[in-house]
Amino acid sequence: MLSSIQKNAARSLIVASVLTSTCLVGCAVKPLDFEETASTRRDFSGFTTQPSERIKIQAQNNDGEWLTLKTTTTGESAIPGFSDVRYYYWNTRANVPAGCWKDYGYFEDAYYQGAKVRVVDESGKILYTYRKEVSATELLTKNPIDLWNEKGNPKDHIQIWLKTARPYRF
Repeated sequence: MLSSIQKNAARSLIVASVLTSTCLVGCAVKPLDFEETASTRRDFSGFTTQPSERIKIQAQNNDGEWLTLKTTTTGESAIPGFSDVRYYYWNTRANVPAGCWKDYGYFEDAYYQGAKVRVVDESGKILYTYRKEVSATELLTKNPIDLWNEKGNPKDHIQIWLKTARPYRF
């Protein structure tokens, strides 16, 4: 039978391995999957575990290629998070160009155009994203597995929507 010290050590190793696979890559908390606005400009923000790390905002064009729209850098000051992981914040605004939007047409009272976007870290890893809003407090204090199960986006991209009264003129 395992002692309580051995059980705690085993639990810590499991949490550490999960954190390595989910949190050490980083995440984008904005925009959310299926977010709708009337603008082609979007705010992007999130966290990684590396200071001064370059982050790329990308959109898929109509040929299926990923284009880098903007590059930003994480901060140098760490924010302590769950299980002593240190997070570095980043944010930027990017305009998604015409060649990345696909027409979906009218639905009920609006015209919809959609685009696929993603966020990539310096090593080329796609950052995790969310389908439901995540507060900074949740992100920094809640168990990342529980948070991911509750609010995570399982896709490797975010589908964003341009919702207007008539087709958007680029």
